[in-house]
Amino acid sequence: MVSSVSETSRSFFDSVRASGPTLLVICLIFVGSVYAYQRYAGTSATFRYIEVGTQRVRVDVADTELLRAKGLSGRERLKPYEGMLFVFPEEGNPGFWMKDMQFPIDIAWLSTDGRIVHMVQVLSPDTYPTVFKSPNPARFVLELPAGFFETHRIKEGDFVHF
Repeated sequence: MVSSVSETSRSFFDSVRASGPTLLVICLIFVGSVYAYQRYAGTSATFRYIEVGTQRVRVDVADTELLRAKGLSGRERLKPYEGMLFVFPEEGNPGFWMKDMQFPIDIAWLSTDGRIVHMVQVLSPDTYPTVFKSPNPARFVLELPAGFFETHRIKEGDFVHF
């Protein structure tokens, strides 16, 4: 049995060698593409513009489990009118912490219709590992630069328009 395996292996490699480097290059490109797809699929957030009060904000949309788990962790900062919108499959009470965060943020939990049902302002990275949750069910969570809500007079009950 062992000799048939090594004969099979030899014949495969002989055929690859006979067809020249082209087949080998194609195989390597295919294997590399499969690896890259598996490694990076679903790891890049799309973005959209939303309205928070009267302000237009560019948000990265975290709508997969992987994107929601990563969140803003590892980023150095947010620009003044940038943020992240976490989208959950259904309303619930998602918890958030400041793991691997480099800067403070404001967080708002939103109902299915976009109404702000809970807010936490100027949340510092030093609060990790405390988990923050809304006492009310939420389908979306919005993270913005610290001070955004106070500066633009955003309060619970206001609506965010997607």
